[in-house]
Amino acid sequence: MIRYAGEKITVVLLDDHPMIRLSLEMAASHYPDMQITGSFSHSHELLSWLQKNSADVLVLDYILGGDELDGLSLIKQILSRHPKLKILLSSSMEAWR
Repeated sequence: MIRYAGEKITVVLLDDHPMIRLSLEMAASHYPDMQITGSFSHSHELLSWLQKNSADVLVLDYILGGDELDGLSLIKQILSRHPKLKILLSSSMEAWR
């Protein structure tokens, strides 16, 4: 059992795959020092949420669906408005050998 007495790390998720979001939410639930405060499938939902809320960490799927902003443009936009937000990238892209 992990014991934690300090402030929780707030995490928000952006991934267009429901199973990935659910998996990350389930994994985070085992750590008392982490709290998922938002979970989104579209960038516009995240950007709207960030206008009124904050988080410590964003777990971001770098490659979203075709109607979404590309990863780099989205990161630039988020960091220009929320410079303290830490971003952890995830991707379903396979590594080339």
